[in-house]
Amino acid sequence: MTGRRHSGAAVVENNLYVFGGNQESSNASILNSLEYADISDYVISTEDEDIITPIAFHLNQNYPNPFNSNTAISYNLSEDTHVNITIYDMLGRKIKNLISKNEVTGNHSTQWNGDDSMGNHVGTGIYFYQLQARDFVQTKKMVLMK
Repeated sequence: MTGRRHSGAAVVENNLYVFGGNQESSNASILNSLEYADISDYVISTEDEDIITPIAFHLNQNYPNPFNSNTAISYNLSEDTHVNITIYDMLGRKIKNLISKNEVTGNHSTQWNGDDSMGNHVGTGIYFYQLQARDFVQTKKMVLMK
């Protein structure tokens, strides 16, 4: 929204709305753009306004997707806990246990290289990655294209 006049932001029911007007110096207040993001999984700490702490466990979509060889998998933890991230093929067979360790509250990221999975090269196709943290389990789909 840089370079915009008459811009602003508002939070309504856990949604952040950012809007901007025209770029001209006139007094007209014309709405030219509107962006929004769901912020229900985050809370801003009152102790340090620069820290954003997740209020729920969440597995994000890998990036890039589809990918060729390497992709990033990010996730949010609302408390310190043991984390497992596992990669599965279309038939539900375990390809790789990517993470199995204790993690602290916050936002985390890891990489998966589809060319080097347990010493085997995996082929083009659809794969699933699953986050397990306490009682929370979430699975997402990703596409490897070689």
